[in-house]
Amino acid sequence: MATNLDSPKENAAEWSQHEHVSSQVQLEAEKLVELVGTPELAKQAISVVEQTLQVTQADSSLASSLARSRQAAAETSAAFLKSLSDLETTLATPVMSGELADWLTNTLRDCERVKSMLVGEVREIHTALFSSILRENVNLSAQVEKLRAEDLRILHSECTEVLATLTHIQSEARLASKDEAKLSEAIASVSQKAIGFVVAARGQETAISTWLSEAFNRDLGSGD
Repeated sequence: MATNLDSPKENAAEWSQHEHVSSQVQLEAEKLVELVGTPELAKQAISVVEQTLQVTQADSSLASSLARSRQAAAETSAAFLKSLSDLETTLATPVMSGELADWLTNTLRDCERVKSMLVGEVREIHTALFSSILRENVNLSAQVEKLRAEDLRILHSECTEVLATLTHIQSEARLASKDEAKLSEAIASVSQKAIGFVVAARGQETAISTWLSEAFNRDLGSGD
């Protein structure tokens, strides 16, 4: 993965030259670029939560509270996207002779971190975003149900399965000792499954962002 050597402020400033963002979002962009390392991940994270919290000038305390909530949600979303990117990088690392144990340890660590976020902060944020979609446009209830079902599928059918398979392979690797070639097919299979999980999880973030934007922009009563 290429490393962006520019400062967070320079990255965020370059982004703002191409995107229509408010001064508040620009400040959030700088913080998120510093957190996750690239303006692309920060941009996707902000897009997930940008339209959820529309505040009025009449209540400054409420506005301040909502702004903090939005920033916290954006940071969590950015951290989750970064954890997916880290897992993807580990999966793409070739397993050299004698390094299978280290590869399995690193892959399990990154996958467990992703799952921890999925069952914690990410689930809470998604629940809030689904409520925001329905609050803005109840006609999108069918889409929200699909998004909720996909959340469960990604967590249980994909992430949990990948973790279980990796754990099993780790046990087999200890028994196989130096004969790592016996596990090459299993490694290739779980790597493919794990990459599919990363793609699905990242796609879910984009889908939620898209339907959130649709809820705020679609004329009420137009239907799906």
